Amino acid sequence: MIGSGMWFELEYERRVFSNCTLCLPGKFKDVTRSAECTDCSTISNWLVGSTTCTCNPGATGPNGGECILCQENTFKSQPGIAVCSVCPSNTVSGPGAPNCGCIVGFIGPLGGPCNQCVKGTFKSTTGSVACTTCTNNSYSAFACKSVDNCTCNAGYFGLDSSVSCLECAAGTYKTSPGEAACEQCTINSDSSPTSLQCACNAGSASTNWHCAVHCGQVYIRKWKYTVHRLFAKHIFHCHWLHHCKCMSSLST
Repeated sequence: MIGSGMWFELEYERRVFSNCTLCLPGKFKDVTRSAECTDCSTISNWLVGSTTCTCNPGATGPNGGECILCQENTFKSQPGIAVCSVCPSNTVSGPGAPNCGCIVGFIGPLGGPCNQCVKGTFKSTTGSVACTTCTNNSYSAFACKSVDNCTCNAGYFGLDSSVSCLECAAGTYKTSPGEAACEQCTINSDSSPTSLQCACNAGSASTNWHCAVHCGQVYIRKWKYTVHRLFAKHIFHCHWLHHCKCMSSLST
């Protein structure tokens, strides 16, 4: 026969345990007695009603034990005891990362694969953000990391290609990309805006260096500064281009 004192104690335990509730997420209880659920560490967690904690994504360690953050350029995408993995090619991560992001100059989803930003674009941050197009009238190579890698197109110039590139004006030209100034056309030549080179004016002929005014059918050879008439007649020598004059009986 149970004494009144023991009956009261058993009834108390029955009532206590009849009100048991599951531990909330992020808490655990690993004993079978009336006690509060304990918080998991800041880098571990578990589901409702857990008896132990497990390491979060981005951290590794034994269940119920100490969790250590994954090191830089490593990751762990799932909770549990798995070790951290090295980031794939062209990706990077900070400490405690659940996944890796594309390096600057490359684009792709978190975790990869990551591909180069195409020509004419750049990307200055890590992660899955899109590559940015260079400003108007400027260009870049593959996998550029900064707007500073964008340079003005040939036929355009600018002190800062990240802001704007301006047209070379009529009468000027620029053959190569970059921020250099446009150059003036030489005498007897001209150009339209954004030109890569100048063209000889009507009545002038190109000598691969200057545009010379015709004297009838006369032209100038740059390596001798010599005026020739066709069939090697009326040869006339001079020291400088501007010293050359049409011979008598020849018209400009």
